[in-house]
Amino acid sequence: MEVSIRLSSGLSNSVGRSPLTVEVEQNATVGDLIDHLCQLYPDLSTRLESVVAVISGRHVDRSQKLIDRQEVALITPISGGNL
Repeated sequence: MEVSIRLSSGLSNSVGRSPLTVEVEQNATVGDLIDHLCQLYPDLSTRLESVVAVISGRHVDRSQKLIDRQEVALITPISGGNL
């Protein structure tokens, strides 16, 4: 099953491109996808642990099942600072 991944700017700069297209197993979840990316890009594994997944404009849990040719955005959370 093929999935398209849009990475936030910090992640895409580290990978060198976005979107990515990867093959995952049938019935794979968002968590499986993130684990697969950790294997493909081990230098990003700690940053991928905290990403937020978005599908069709909605934040989704890592247990969300993926469908073929779906697009998943992976966004690194941003924390605020003092004003």
